[in-house]
Amino acid sequence: LLISAFVMVWRKTATVELLTKTTESIAGGDFERRVPESRALGMKRLADAINQMARNSAKRLSTLTAERNRLATIFTGMVEGVVDVDEKQNIVHINEAALLLLDLRREKYIGKPVWQEIRNQKIILALDEALRTRSVIKTQIDYLRGREQLVIDLYVASLADDNGNPIGAILVLHNVTELKHLERIRTDFVANASHELKTPITAIRGLSETVVNDPDVDKQTLMSFMERIHAQSIRLSQLVTDLMTI
Repeated sequence: LLISAFVMVWRKTATVELLTKTTESIAGGDFERRVPESRALGMKRLADAINQMARNSAKRLSTLTAERNRLATIFTGMVEGVVDVDEKQNIVHINEAALLLLDLRREKYIGKPVWQEIRNQKIILALDEALRTRSVIKTQIDYLRGREQLVIDLYVASLADDNGNPIGAILVLHNVTELKHLERIRTDFVANASHELKTPITAIRGLSETVVNDPDVDKQTLMSFMERIHAQSIRLSQLVTDLMTI
């Protein structure tokens, strides 16, 4: 009887030890670990609960991993540069577009303070303002990449957890250098076109007003004015044709 009781206590102790080690393994991240039903003895309900906990944890981890990979794929494929920083302004994630735009290397900058690695005062000030006010800051900055001067639209949004505590910020950078260049071309073109159109219009108006206001103008002068009006109208027509072509 004593031996039987000793064996029973030993088996119970072994089961408790197994349950403890399994629970510790699951807590350490080994969600594939299970308690064998054959060794659960009188603690089957506890073993089932531990195994269910492991299955649920594995499922949640799989879901989180899939979401993380999905977000990483989205960030990688974005045309805009994206920089994710924590509440201490250390770089957590940076996509390829941001690396190219800011002329950075991934290995060097991950985990480093953004203000230490990105030497642009406007970016840092916008980030500080977004974190301080817990809002979205929109601005446009000039960024020198090597010898190339870029114009970048910058959006900085602060991030918070479910309790409203700040956890960092997201910086989105859009290269609008080419758009600004095209806008300057358009502005210059409109200004030049307006000037070119104004010249023949002014000439035609002045000559025609002279004729209208002076009914006694002689025939020779009248014919001279009409020839000049005709020439200016041809020039105006050519300018309009050129504008339509452009």
